[in-house]
Amino acid sequence: MIAYELNKPLNHFFQTALNYIDEEFRSCEKYLLEGDDIIALGHEYSLRMSFADRGLYTVEGYEEWEQYMPEELPLYEEETLESELIKYVYTVFRRWQEIPPYADEHMHRVLLRKLNQKLTYYNLRILIPEEIFEIYYCSERITLEQALVTIMQRDMRYYVTEVVRSDYEEAERLRHLGRHHDALPYYINVLNEEAPNSNLYTLAAFGLGEVYHFEDELEKSAEIYMLCNIALLPDNEELYRRLGHALLDERLKEYGEMIKIYYRSTLSVQYRNRHKRELEEAVEELRENFDEYEATCAEIGLKKYSTRG
Repeated sequence: MIAYELNKPLNHFFQTALNYIDEEFRSCEKYLLEGDDIIALGHEYSLRMSFADRGLYTVEGYEEWEQYMPEELPLYEEETLESELIKYVYTVFRRWQEIPPYADEHMHRVLLRKLNQKLTYYNLRILIPEEIFEIYYCSERITLEQALVTIMQRDMRYYVTEVVRSDYEEAERLRHLGRHHDALPYYINVLNEEAPNSNLYTLAAFGLGEVYHFEDELEKSAEIYMLCNIALLPDNEELYRRLGHALLDERLKEYGEMIKIYYRSTLSVQYRNRHKRELEEAVEELRENFDEYEATCAEIGLKKYSTRG
């Protein structure tokens, strides 16, 4: 059962139609969708519109239904598919109850065709054989309530996907600006929301591993790099090298800080520009040995990643 409110124009349409049939009906302007029935809640009694048998029935008033009402009802805004579906159902109801004015046969077919084009994205389709309302998910007959749930769930997944992608793009932007601490929550949110086998999850883990290195949290950096799916990255050696740095840089007490400065300057232009003097000293100290150290990092990184379950 779904409890909801309607946007003002659609609510007005329903109230006008119901008052045409029953002038005494006092609406609460709240609705329930149960199976193939829409229940317009009223103060003394409610009206149940059945799209299974085309009937209109008097049922209990709002107090009897109040237990099913959440504290805040979802509102089906205009220009949403949920609203369009309910509006079409309202059009069908007017035709069945012969409430003027109602769409003629041609206009009804046009409305149905346009709605079905939008429903196709959700694998939904409405049929009205011999004036009987039927809705299908793929080839399975479902109820109006199930159809609305299908739309809401898919829209929510789409919304979450868009938010996660936006978070990833913001994390990358901040990382490229050298604002590593600010990028952290965006990367973390992507990892919390994305499936571990997705491309975006691996890309976010790759970026977050770098951010943790700049934040001097090398142990976390190594842990996050281990989450990457190597098959989804364009350069295996780069992951091994980065993982090796996360594992080794802290252990080289004499040269550790210089190595981190030198290494981080290869990852970030902003970092390199902000640490020019320190970088010059590191280059002078490490010039002869850094390539060899990089090869060691890649080797250690490969060995570590090979233990990944």
